[in-house]
Amino acid sequence: MSANDPTTKAFYILATRYLGGEASSTEREQLVGQLTDPVWQAQFQQIRQAWEQAGDATAAPSFDVDQAAGRLQARLAAEKTSAGRAPATRRRHSFDWRLAMLAASLVIGIAALGVKYLSNSPEEYAQPHRHLVQLKNAVGERSVVTLPDGTKVTLNAMSTLVYPEIFGADARTVRLKGEAFFEVIHDAKHPFIVLTPNLQIRVLGTKFSVNSFDDNTAASVDLIEGQVRVVAHGPQGTAEPQLLAPGHRFTYAPATGLAQVRSIAPEAVLGWMEDRLILDSEPLSSVMRRLERRFGVPIELHDAALAEQTLTGRFDGESLERIFELLRLAGMLDYELVRANGKIDRVIVSPSRLAGKAPARN
Repeated sequence: MSANDPTTKAFYILATRYLGGEASSTEREQLVGQLTDPVWQAQFQQIRQAWEQAGDATAAPSFDVDQAAGRLQARLAAEKTSAGRAPATRRRHSFDWRLAMLAASLVIGIAALGVKYLSNSPEEYAQPHRHLVQLKNAVGERSVVTLPDGTKVTLNAMSTLVYPEIFGADARTVRLKGEAFFEVIHDAKHPFIVLTPNLQIRVLGTKFSVNSFDDNTAASVDLIEGQVRVVAHGPQGTAEPQLLAPGHRFTYAPATGLAQVRSIAPEAVLGWMEDRLILDSEPLSSVMRRLERRFGVPIELHDAALAEQTLTGRFDGESLERIFELLRLAGMLDYELVRANGKIDRVIVSPSRLAGKAPARN
C-alpha cells in the first residue's frame, strides 16, 4: 500500500483528525467502518503509535491536519526503512494481539460518542483521550447506574447517558439525551453538571429529574431536593439562568425560547420510575411523545391545535389502548388504532367529537 496513494492519504488525514480530537461524528463513523478491514486496522495502529511517540497527542486543538498527516507518513516511512523486516511468524503473533485490543477499545470509544463531545463543553469532554461510557435504553426500558462518584442515575426509556470513566479534577460532568432522575452525591469542591440538547444544569448535591430530548419538544427540570442552576439555550438564544427551589419545575420551549417556572407535586416527578404516568397540565404533544417512548408506537396528531391542549390525569400501568380510551371517554380526544399483524402499528389522534357538548344525563 503506497503512502502516495489517494485512498491511503485520505485515511491518514481521517486518522489524524480522530487522534487530534477534530473528527466529526460522520468522520468517526467512517473510521469505524474502515477499521473492520484488518489492513486499515494495521495502518491505524502504526499511525497511533507514531502519533504518540511524536507528541502530537498533546498538540493544541487547532492545527494543520494535512501537515500533521504528512509528518506521520514521513515518520512511518523512516521507521520501516530502519527497522527492516521482522520474522513473519513473530510479527503476525504480535500484530493480531495488539490489533484485537485496538479494535475493541477504538470501537467502544467511538460508540460511546468518541473523543470530543462538544467543543465548548466542560473539561471532561474537552480531553481527547478520556474514555467515555455510554448507557442507552430502548423502548420501554429503564435502567439504574452508579457513577464514579457514587451518584445514582435512573435512566428512562429511549434515553442516553454519557459519562467519563473517571471524573476530572474540577467538575463532574455527564451528558443526557432523554429523561433521567439524579441522586447526586454532595461534593462542594466538584460541582455536578448535566448537559442536554437544550439545558446546562449545575448542582452540588441534590435530587432532580431532567427531561430533554433533541426532538424540539419542551425540556424540563423538576427539583425534589437541594438547589440547581439551569441555563437553557436554543434557536432563539440563551434564556436567563434560573435558580430552582425544591418542588418546582423549570420548562423551556426551544422553538419559542419561552422559559417558565411553576410548582409541581413530587409524585408527578417520580411517577415514571414506578410505571405511573402522572400528568399535570402537560401539553398533549409532550404526552404523546412520552407514550411513544414507553410503548414504541408512533402517534400522529391530525390537528395542530391539539398539540397545545393540556392534559391532567394519572395512569397506573394501563395499556396504550386503555389510556387512549380513558382520554376519549373524558372528552379530551378521539383516536384510531391502526393495526398490523395483530399489533398496534400506529395511533391517529383527532379532536374530540364530544368537545363543547353538554355531559349526558342518566
